[in-house]
Amino acid sequence: MADPQTINVGLAVPTRGSDVNTWDVPLNGDMSISDGYFGGVLTISASSVPIVLTAPAGYTPTPAGGPTQSQNAVLRFTGVLTGNVQVTLPLPGYMIIENLTTGNFVLTFAAASAGSVIAVDQGEVQHIENDGTNVKFVNMGRVGKIEYWAGVSAMPSWVTSCTVPPYLLCDASVYNFSQFPYLGTKLKGQFGGNGTTTFGVPDGQGRVFLGYDGTGTRITVAVSGINGQTIGAAGGNQSMQSHTHVAAGTTGYENAPHSHVYNAPTFSNVQNGGGASVATGITFTATATESANHQHNFSVPTTSTGSGGSQNVQPSQVAGIWVIKT
Repeated sequence: MADPQTINVGLAVPTRGSDVNTWDVPLNGDMSISDGYFGGVLTISASSVPIVLTAPAGYTPTPAGGPTQSQNAVLRFTGVLTGNVQVTLPLPGYMIIENLTTGNFVLTFAAASAGSVIAVDQGEVQHIENDGTNVKFVNMGRVGKIEYWAGVSAMPSWVTSCTVPPYLLCDASVYNFSQFPYLGTKLKGQFGGNGTTTFGVPDGQGRVFLGYDGTGTRITVAVSGINGQTIGAAGGNQSMQSHTHVAAGTTGYENAPHSHVYNAPTFSNVQNGGGASVATGITFTATATESANHQHNFSVPTTSTGSGGSQNVQPSQVAGIWVIKT
C-alpha cells in the first residue's frame, strides 16, 4: 500500500508500521524533493511552443494551507479593514504576502521579537523575509531608484507605517547616514547635506528629471543655464526670459518737404450755361516732386518684458510625487 502524500507538493507521509525494511525509500524521496525546493537549479530550453512542467506520476495537488498559519509560502489577506492591523510572524523564514484587503487602513508585519516592521500596500504582492527580529522586503528595488507615483500628493501611509521607510519623498530633505546608510553612501552630498554624516535627496517638486549629459553638449550653461555634467545641477524657472523688443529709426525722407500729385484732365473752351466761353486751355500739370518715393515718420517705444533666466517650455502637469528607494 502506497504511503499518503502531502496535499501541496506530494511528500510521502509514512504511516506507523508501514515501509518495513523499506523506510529509506519514502524518506530519501522526500529528502530529494525538499532539496530541490530549497536548492535545485534547472535549465529549461524554450523556443516557441508552450511548456508544461513535469510532476510526479499520478499525483494531483490540492492546494491548501500548511499545518499552521506560519507554515505557508503564500499568505493572502482579504476583508475590509476598519483599522490598522499588525500581523505577527512567529516563525523565521521567507514568504509571499498578497494584500487584497480594502478600506483606508494599513496592514503591517512584525516578527515575534521587537524589530523592524514593514507594511504591504493594498493590491500588492510582496516577497518578504523574517529573521526572527526584523521583517524586511525582498526584491523591492535597487537603492537609489527613483519612481513616479501618480494620483498622490504625499507619501502614502503604508510607507510611513514602516519602521524604516522603503521610499523617501524627493523634496530636497536632508537625512542622517545612520538612518539610511546605503542610500547615503550612493548620494553623498550631491543633493544636500555634508556628504559625510548627512545627505540630501533630489528635489522633484515641480521638476522634470534629466539624464546625465555624457556628451557635454546637450545641456549646457551657455544655452540652458544648467551644466548637464554636474550631478544635482538644477535651473530654469516658470517666468519668460528677460528680453527687449525694439522698433524705431529713420531714413531721412520722413520729414522732407513734399507734395502729393493730383492728376486732372485738361479742359479747353469751358462754357457757362448760356453758351458763353468762360475759360480756355485750363491745364493741371504734375511736377516730378509730387510723386517721389518717400516715407512717413513713426515711433515705437522700447519695451522690456519677462523676469526669468533660461527660457523654458513648461510641460503639462500630471499630479503625483517622485520617490527614491532607500
